[in-house]
Amino acid sequence: IDELNANGGINGKQVEVLEYDDKGDGVEAVNAFNLAMDQGITAVIGSVLTSPTITLADATYEVNMPQISASATAQGVTQIDPEDESAGIRTNVFRSCFIDPFQGEKMAQYASEKLGAKTAAVIFETGSDYSVGLKDAFVEKCGELGVEVVAAEGYSKGDVDFKAQMTNIASKNPDVVFSPNYYEDDGMI
Repeated sequence: IDELNANGGINGKQVEVLEYDDKGDGVEAVNAFNLAMDQGITAVIGSVLTSPTITLADATYEVNMPQISASATAQGVTQIDPEDESAGIRTNVFRSCFIDPFQGEKMAQYASEKLGAKTAAVIFETGSDYSVGLKDAFVEKCGELGVEVVAAEGYSKGDVDFKAQMTNIASKNPDVVFSPNYYEDDGMI
């Protein structure tokens, strides 16, 4: 921003950044957006996580505020209802990352084509749009590629003991385990 402003800003206007912490929560994201709107913002960068980004996208869409996320991967970030093709696109919302279906499909292809996997297991967070989206795409693509998913184990946000899920996965002896979760969970898994 400093470099941009030193070079004249945008169309001769200096850029000011207002920062708010949405705490990874949709309500907090919308509250931060409303505070920023009171300050006269003209665009939003964020949120980071998928769920709050979708909630925020609903709010920014209502007022046609440009919004970009560098990391929110669910189709619902840009599609109003991914299950209903006629629901439309949020023409004001953009992302600079791959979407869940693409990531899940590519991981299944990698498991099959590069690792030679014939069987796979998945452990995922049941309440996470991100985790479920990747899991669903991975499982679907595995089916197309002939990779048998021998276990799909879910867990809840905040869980710290994954012994039951991992015991079940180990008993199935999969060639690969797909764990589309955030690092704090994956480290314990």
